[in-house]
This record gives sequence, structure tokens and C-alpha cells, in this order.
Amino acid sequence: MSRHTITHADELFVGAPQAGGINQSLRGISMLAIHRQIIEDAIAPDPNGIVEAVAVAAAGAVTLDGTFVDSNGVAVLDFARNISLDSDNAGDTTQTATITGTDIVGNLQVEDVDLNGTTEVFSAKAFKTVTSVVLDALMAGDLIVGTPVAGDTEFGLNAKLVEAFDVLHAFEADGTAEGGTFTLADVTDPATAVTGDTKGTFQPSNAPDGAVDYILYWIPQLTKEAYGANFTG
Repeated sequence: MSRHTITHADELFVGAPQAGGINQSLRGISMLAIHRQIIEDAIAPDPNGIVEAVAVAAAGAVTLDGTFVDSNGVAVLDFARNISLDSDNAGDTTQTATITGTDIVGNLQVEDVDLNGTTEVFSAKAFKTVTSVVLDALMAGDLIVGTPVAGDTEFGLNAKLVEAFDVLHAFEADGTAEGGTFTLADVTDPATAVTGDTKGTFQPSNAPDGAVDYILYWIPQLTKEAYGANFTG
């Protein structure tokens, strides 16, 4: 396969049409770059795939021991997804977990998520890898970290979606319309531990089960920040 970047321009025009009241009287009709992302055979959620159930007796890093964790101690997900956290004790509502990892294109990202006892809470960012989870205080119960249960899964987009009207469509592989929800990119620059995903996310209506595919279409931002803002802390 070969590829070629035709231009670095933010806008493209084609053809010979010309009119005094449009495009500053220059020739051409504007054309849009349509982006496609395929999320194929996404596995079913695993709410304890990063941390099975670890006692947190003091503030600090938590051992990553779930099924997603490789021999290097890094949790590697099939696709970039949001992360779920909860405790098995309803009283754990004052702790903050700091998740560190990478996004879908390998950018460093960090997010602070406040716990809410036995109620699952979710990261706003989609992580392809998680390298550490750090608690700011001890917990009465065990910490559980993984990917959200069906209905709460969000996948990371691989190019920035900045406007709601730039969403085109989402399908499943058999051509069925996928009635999921796109979340726009958080354009805060630089990104911090309390900002959202720098490219945007997609929450499918049909939960991932290892077989369903999602095919997404949107008009991406074409500037140099299209793969996400830098994280500075």
C-alpha cells in the first residue's frame, strides 16, 4: 500500500466554478475530508480487567493485576476505551484515582477520577494503555478497575471531532445504522488531568461483544492538533 499527503491546507477546493459573491471570487467548490474509523471485533467489557480487587491500605500506586495486564505490568486494551472504577465498600467516596497511560495514537494522557463507593465511575478520556493507577488516600474496601459494563462503553476517536454538525453517521458491519452517541473533543490546550478526551469518543448503542463492528464517519479537524492536544499536567 502507498499513500501521499496532497496538501497541508485546512480547506480544499476543486473545479472551475467561479462567482463574485463566494470564495473571495476565486475558482473552485469547497470539498470536505470525510474520515472513517473501523472498530472491529471489540471485546466485551471487563470491569476488573485492569485491577481485579486490590486493598488500598495507604495512598500510592495500586498493583495492576487484571486480565488486560501484560508481562511488563501495563494494561493493554483492544481499542482505546474509557475506564471504570469502583470499590466494594459504599463508604469509599472521598478518594481520587489518577490514571496514567496513552491514548489511541500513543499520546501520554492522565486523568483524575473521583470514586463513588460501589457505584461505577468512568474516565472521560479513552485509554489504549494504562501504566498506573494511583490513589490519593487509603480505602475501606478493595479497588476495582476495568472497562465499563455494557451501555457505558465509550471508544476513543482517532482524529479530532470538534463540531456536532461534523458527525456524519455510524454503522455496523452489516450496514445496520448504529444509533450511538459521539462526544466532541475537549479542545482545552494544553490538556490536563481534569479535561476530557482530546479527540472525542463514541458510545455505541449495541454493546461490544467480541463480534460486533462499528464503522464511524465524521469530518475531522485538519490542523496539526487533529491527533490531540499535548498533556502537560
